[in-house]
Amino acid sequence: MADSTISATRDARTARQGKHHRRGGRGQKHSTNQGQRSNDEQHGVAGAIAGVPSERTMNIRQDRGNHRSRRGGDRRATARPNDRPPRSDENNKTTSRIRPSPYRNPLAKSQPAKLSPEQLQDILEGTLSDINRAGSSAFSIVGSWATETGLARIREIVEADFARSYSVTRLMFDPHCDVGTIFNVIYGPRGDRGVAFFRQVVGCLVHLRDTNTDVDHGDGIKYEEVLLHVTEAILSTILQIQEATFKSELKGIVDDLQSCSPLGEMERVLTNPNLCLARENMLKIQDIFGTGDRIAAYVPKADIDLSEQQQPQHEVDPPGDLSKFGPRHNNDHASISNINILPTLSEILHSQRLDFLPTRDSLYTPDGHHEKGVRRLLDTHFRLLREDTSGILRDAVRVILDHWETLVHGARWQEKKKILRTHSPTPVRIYYGAQIRRVKPDRVKGMEIDVEFDQVARIKNMTPWKRKHYWRESRALNEGGALLALIDAEVEKDTTVVFLQVSRRYIEPMMESNTEKEISDLVSDAKRAMIRLRLTSSPSRGDLDGILSLATNHSSSNRPLILVEFPALLYNLFEGILRCLQSLYADPRYLPLTSWIAPQERYCMETTTTFGYKAFPIHSPAYLENLTLDLSSVSVAGEIQDKDNIATPLTFSVGRDFKAMSEELFRQTTLDMGQAQAMILALKNHLALIQGPPGTGKSYVGIQIAKCLIANRIPLLGPILCVCYTNHALDQFLQGLLDSGISKIVRIGSRSASPALESLSLENYKKQKKIPRIPGQGRSINLLQKRLDDLAFRIGEICKQLENGISGIVSASLRRRFPKHDIQITEGVLIGDKRPLDTWSQGNGPGDLNGNGDKRQIEQLLSVDPWTLTNEERTRLLRHWHESAVNDLTFELDNLIRQHAEEKRWYTALFNKADAQIFNQVEVVGVTTTGLANNADLLRSLPAKVLICEEAGEVLESHILTSFLPSIQHAILIGDHLQLRPKISNQRLSIEYDQSGPKYNLDESLFERMVNLRPPDFHRSGGQATSAVDSVRFPLAQLDSQRRMHPSIASLVRQTLYPDLCDHPKTSSYDEVAGLKRRLFWLDHRNIEDPDDPEDPMRSKTNTWEADVVIALVQHLCKQERYSPGEIAILTPYIGQLRLLRNRLEGIVDLIIAEQDLVDLDDDSEADMHTSDSTSLTSHNRRTVEKARLSEQVRLATVDNFQVSSLHQPEGQLHKDSP
Repeated sequence: MADSTISATRDARTARQGKHHRRGGRGQKHSTNQGQRSNDEQHGVAGAIAGVPSERTMNIRQDRGNHRSRRGGDRRATARPNDRPPRSDENNKTTSRIRPSPYRNPLAKSQPAKLSPEQLQDILEGTLSDINRAGSSAFSIVGSWATETGLARIREIVEADFARSYSVTRLMFDPHCDVGTIFNVIYGPRGDRGVAFFRQVVGCLVHLRDTNTDVDHGDGIKYEEVLLHVTEAILSTILQIQEATFKSELKGIVDDLQSCSPLGEMERVLTNPNLCLARENMLKIQDIFGTGDRIAAYVPKADIDLSEQQQPQHEVDPPGDLSKFGPRHNNDHASISNINILPTLSEILHSQRLDFLPTRDSLYTPDGHHEKGVRRLLDTHFRLLREDTSGILRDAVRVILDHWETLVHGARWQEKKKILRTHSPTPVRIYYGAQIRRVKPDRVKGMEIDVEFDQVARIKNMTPWKRKHYWRESRALNEGGALLALIDAEVEKDTTVVFLQVSRRYIEPMMESNTEKEISDLVSDAKRAMIRLRLTSSPSRGDLDGILSLATNHSSSNRPLILVEFPALLYNLFEGILRCLQSLYADPRYLPLTSWIAPQERYCMETTTTFGYKAFPIHSPAYLENLTLDLSSVSVAGEIQDKDNIATPLTFSVGRDFKAMSEELFRQTTLDMGQAQAMILALKNHLALIQGPPGTGKSYVGIQIAKCLIANRIPLLGPILCVCYTNHALDQFLQGLLDSGISKIVRIGSRSASPALESLSLENYKKQKKIPRIPGQGRSINLLQKRLDDLAFRIGEICKQLENGISGIVSASLRRRFPKHDIQITEGVLIGDKRPLDTWSQGNGPGDLNGNGDKRQIEQLLSVDPWTLTNEERTRLLRHWHESAVNDLTFELDNLIRQHAEEKRWYTALFNKADAQIFNQVEVVGVTTTGLANNADLLRSLPAKVLICEEAGEVLESHILTSFLPSIQHAILIGDHLQLRPKISNQRLSIEYDQSGPKYNLDESLFERMVNLRPPDFHRSGGQATSAVDSVRFPLAQLDSQRRMHPSIASLVRQTLYPDLCDHPKTSSYDEVAGLKRRLFWLDHRNIEDPDDPEDPMRSKTNTWEADVVIALVQHLCKQERYSPGEIAILTPYIGQLRLLRNRLEGIVDLIIAEQDLVDLDDDSEADMHTSDSTSLTSHNRRTVEKARLSEQVRLATVDNFQVSSLHQPEGQLHKDSP
C-alpha cells in the first residue's frame, strides 16, 4: 500500500511539473541576482540565508547524479551597498527591501486560503526545483518565503497532518530553507509547532523502518539521504534557536530518530557516505543537547567569599557561571563565543584563581569538561591556544603592573632588565614618555592614534642619517606586526591598558604635520619620536574608553604613560585562528570529518588488518564512490617506459583489494612499496595519515596523489587545497607540483621567495587581470567608499572635539544638553570674553565668602544659578559635565566605529567575491594555515573536496581544524610525529612538561593524536591496553626506505626512533667527507660557557671556544673546494651562539641564514637596545658579505629553524634505482 501510494504521488508530481513547464513558470533559465545577501549578512532579515548546511552533503548529491543538484560551490551572494540591512526602526519595512527578481513566485499566484497536502507539496517542490536552477537569484526565491504570504504557507506546511503514506522521502529539507526567519516560524511559539512537525517526520521514518518499506523507486532519493536531511534540519533548528536546546520534547524526538536509524550499525555507516554524515550530525545534536542539560541543571552560588575559593589541585573548577565560585573575571565564560581574544583589564588584574584550561585527558573522559563531542574539541583548542598567546600577553602585562615603580621610576637599567628576564614570559620593549598627540580618522582603518615617546636611548646622540639607518634596519615598531600596549598604572585603582598595532611607520617627516616643531616621525628629532597606531581588529568599548581617557585627560596630568611592544606576539598569527575556532564552535555543522577527530564515547569496534595490525576501518571519500581512477599519471619506472606495453592498466577503485593495487603500483612506477601502499591508503581513506623519516619521499607521494586526482578530472572535485604551516614549506610543495607539470596553481598569502611561485600569487592574477570583472561591482565599490569616507568624516569631527581640551568639550556639550546653563554662564561674563567657561570655572562665588554648609549633590548644583556656586562646587560640576560630554562622545564614536567595521566588512566582501572567481580557473590552491584563517571569508567559498597538509606533525591541531573547510571530504595529512612537534610559547602546556600537575599537550598535533588514537577505555586506563580491542590503532602508512643519509649516519635514528628504517642501496656509495677521516664524530670538552653580561641579563648563551673550533673546521672544509653553495651547514641550539658565529664568520664566507633566524637575531640585538654599540645592529642584518666567494656559502641556523626549512628540501626524482 505504501509503495503504491509513493509511486502515485511521484507520478502525480511528474504530471504537475509538466503542467508547470507548459505554463513556462519553472522551465525557464533565470538570471542571477548578485546583490542579494545571506542571512549572516542580514542578521535574520527576511529573505536572507541563515545557515547553509555543509557543502559536503551538496557535493555527495551531485556526485551521485541527483536530479536536484545544487548550485555550484554553494557560495553565498555578496551584498551590493544599496542593499543594506534595515535599521532597528525599519523592521516593519523588511519585506519591501527584498530585491526584485525575474523568478515567478508561485506564492504570488492566486491561491485558495487553505491548500491540500498535495497542493502544498506542489508549491514546495516547485520552489526547490526553481532554486536549483536559479543560481545567485536563489536568495531572492528564498526571500519570498520570508514574506507574510510565504511564512503563512510555511506555517500551513508545518502544521499539516500528513498521512503515513505521504512520501517523506521527498526533499522537504533543503539547504536553501535554512533561513533564520523561516526557522522561527517553523519552531513556533514555545517550540510547539516545531515539535509537532518533527514528531510527524520522525514518525514517518519509524513507520518506514517498522514496515521495511523500500523507498527507493528510481527517483534517486534513498532512505539514508532523507535521514541525512532530517538530521540537518534538526541540527540547524537547535543552532538557530537557542531555546530549542532546552526543549525536552525535541530531545525525545531525537532519541526516537536515533532508535529508528541505522547509525549504530558502524559497518553499514562506514560504507555509506550519507549515513556517515548523518551520524556526524547526530553526534553534534547529542553534544548540544548534553550541554543544554548541564547548563539547565546548574544553579550558581552567590556571594562566595574569596577566602573560600581554594580547591584541591585535582578538582576541576569549570569556567564562568558553571563554577560554584562564579566567574573569575569579566572575560571568564562557559561559551568560548563570548570570550574576547585579547585579555581584558579585569582578566589581567584578577589572578587569584587560575583560568579554566581543559586537559588533554578530558577529550576522552566524561569528566573534566563541560562540553561534549566536537564542541569539546573546539573549546579545548581555543582555550589552550589562547593561553599560549593572549595568556602570555596577560602575564607579561601583569609583570609590568606588579613592578611598575621599578620599571617606570627606577634609574638602574640592570635592575629593570633583570625583572623582565626573570618574570616576563615573552620579550618586551618599553618606550617611555608616551603621549597621545592626536586621534584621527582613516577610511580603511577607522581610527588611528599618533603616539609620541622618548627616542631610544642608544640612538639619541646619533646623527640624523644614523638614526634613519637604525630605524630602517630595525624590526622594532614594524607595521602590522607585534602587539603593543599603552599602559598607565600610576594609580592602582585607575589603571588603563589598551592594546594596539602599528598602523604606519614614518622614517621621513610627514607632509601632513600641522606645525614645524611637531614630531611626526621616528627619525627627525634626537629626543622624541612618533609612531601611528591603530586599534586591533576587534576593539572593545573598554579599549575606546581607554584611548579617549588617555587622549583627553592624560596630557594635563603628570602621570607617566609607557608604550610597550611585545615583539614575539604577532597578533595576525593567532587572532584569525581563534576567530575561526569561535565560528566553528557557534555552528559546528561546518566542521567535516568529525567522526574521528572529535572525541567520542565509543568508536567502531570493527577492525581491519591492512598493515598487519588491528586498525579502525575508515570509510572512503564520498566523491570516489563508484569511481575508477586511472593511475597512469604516476611516474613510470625506468624499465617500463612504454606505457602501451603495460599488461594491466593501473587503476584504483574503493572496492578493489588494497594489497593487489599496491603491488601493481610498485611494479610499474617509480614508487617503492611503502610509497605505493601510502598512495593507495591515501586514496582509500577519507582521513589518511602518511608518515616517514627524513628522505623517504613523503612530499613525492603527496605530489603523485595530487597529479592523479587532477589528471582524472573528477566531476565537481574543485581545486585541491594544499596547506602548510610555513611559507617555506608551502613554496617547496607548490614548486614540486609545478615541476611535475601542474601549472594551474594560485598561491594565497604573503610574498614568495620564488619568482616562479610569485607569478602564481593571487595578487599577480589580479594585476594581470586574469580574474573576470563582475558587472556592477565598480558602482558598488564606489558607493561603499563614499559611505566609508562619510563615516571617517564623522569620526574625524568627534576627534576634533576631543582635541579642544576640557573647556572646548564641555562648552560644546552644554550647548547641546544644558542650553540653560550655557546661556547663564555666557551672560555672566564681560562682552568679548572668548572663554566664558574658563572665567566661570576659575572664579569665586558667594559661597566662598559666606561659608559653605553641607556638601551639595550634583543634582542640587544643576538646579541653581551656576554663578552662585563655590569654586569647589564649580570644579565638581565642571568635572561632571566633562565626564558626561566624554561619555556622549565615546558612545557616538563607538557606534560610528562599529558602523565603519560593518561597512568595511561589506567592502572586503565585494573584493572577495571577485577574487573567488579564480577558484574556477585553477586546480590547486596553496596557503599557509595562518593565511587560511586570516582569509577565511574568501576561502570558505572554495569548493575544495581534497585537503593535502604537508609536515602535519609540525602543525598545531587548532590550525588543522580551521583548515577543514565545509566542503572537504578527503584529508591527507603527511608528516612525521617523531620529528619536530609544533612550536608553542608556554612550556607548561607542552606534552613534554614533566612537572607535577595537569597535562595539556597543546603541542601534540592532530597527526600525532590520530597515530596514538585508541578506544576510550584505553585512555581511561592510563594508556595501558586492557583487552585486544584496546590495541586497535588508526591506519597509518609508514615509509621506510630512506635516500638521504649514509647508512652510518642513518643508524643514529634507526637505533632510536625508526627501527624498521631501510637504506636505499645507493646511499652506501655516497662520497666521503672531503678532508675528514670519519663521517661522524663527537667532541666532548670541558670549556664552559661565556659568563653572563651583567649589562644584558636577557642575552642568550654563548661559548667562544666552541665557536673558534667551528670556524676553524669551516675554513678547513672550504679549502677543499669540493662543496657547492649551501652544502655546509652549522647548527646551534642558542640564538646567542648563532649571533657570535655570524659575527666571526661573515668576513670569511657567505652566510645563508633562514628568515626566522634573522628575526630572532634582530630581536636578540634589540634586547640590548640601551647598552650595545649602535653600529653592530644594522651592519649584521646583511645576509652576505661581498668579499666572500659564492662557492663558499655556508648555511647557519638554529636547530629548530634549520629542521623546519631543511625538511622541505625537494627530494628529487625518487626512482627505485637511484637515491
